[in-house]
Order: sequence, then structure tokens, then C-alpha cells
Amino acid sequence: MAVEHLKFESTIYLKTIPLDKKFVSMLENTNLKKYEQNSNNFFDKDFHDQAKTQTIYNYIEPHINEILNRKFKLDTWWVQKYGKQDYHDLHTHGSEQNWYSFILYLKVTDNSSKTIFYGPAHPLINWKGKEVKPKPGLIVLFPSYIPHSVGYNKDTERLILSGNIKCF
Repeated sequence: MAVEHLKFESTIYLKTIPLDKKFVSMLENTNLKKYEQNSNNFFDKDFHDQAKTQTIYNYIEPHINEILNRKFKLDTWWVQKYGKQDYHDLHTHGSEQNWYSFILYLKVTDNSSKTIFYGPAHPLINWKGKEVKPKPGLIVLFPSYIPHSVGYNKDTERLILSGNIKCF
């Protein structure tokens, strides 16, 4: 009888891309609402703004395509700004098959908080987190089911674009 091998591994992709000032300005001018953890437009998303959604898709598409070599649909996107001591609790973006999430760091400093990624079974299995230090233009692409968090921010500059894509 043949031996079957099952793997439970996940890959987080990191790539630095050029940032266009006009693109960053467009996102920086997004109307954000202050919540307990950070300021964002997650609950008031601009998905009805097809022009902005298409601009974001056009901007990220060549880079995500280079990483995954797959076509995808931009499903959701939002902007988050972190002030001093802002954070983001441990969370995932769902468990759907063929779904990925991304973070594009738009404005950060050396004092901007890191994003911490954990293994898929966290917190049931206590994995040591993998920290990603933000830098302007860094795009992080990961399976949507990967738990992640953002520690307490030490500056007022941390601005990101985040979103979910469905691959086909």
C-alpha cells in the first residue's frame, strides 16, 4: 500500500513595489472613521466607487499576478490608519478556498508596529508568530485563513491598504 503525504503549510509572500504618490494620496484622502483599535473604512467601504476599486485592482494586479500566477477578483478593500497606541486584535479574513488577503504599507516609519502572522491552528496550538516589519511599498499576500494581528503602534504614520481577493 502506498504512503500518502499530507502537508499543512502556508506561505506568506512579501514583495516591495513602487508607490505612486497620486495612488497613495487617493487612499490617504479616504474618509476613515475612528474605532477603538484604529481608524478605517472597513464598515463604510467604498465598493460602490467602481472607479476607485478599478484603480486599486489595476495597481495591485501585476504584482499579485507575479506572485501567484493566477487571475483574481478584488473582492473587498479598505484603508486603515494607526495613531499612537492603535492596534488590531488577532483575526483572520475567512476560510474560503482560493481566497487570499493582502496588506500594502503606504506610509510607515521605523516606529510603525509590525504585523504578526501565526500558524493556522493558533491559538489552539501556540505558534511562535512571524513578524513582518512594515516599509513603504511592501505588499504582503497570504491565505485569508492565516491569523494575524498588529501590535501597539508607536507613531502616527502607519497607513495601509488591505483587502481580499478570490483566485480562479
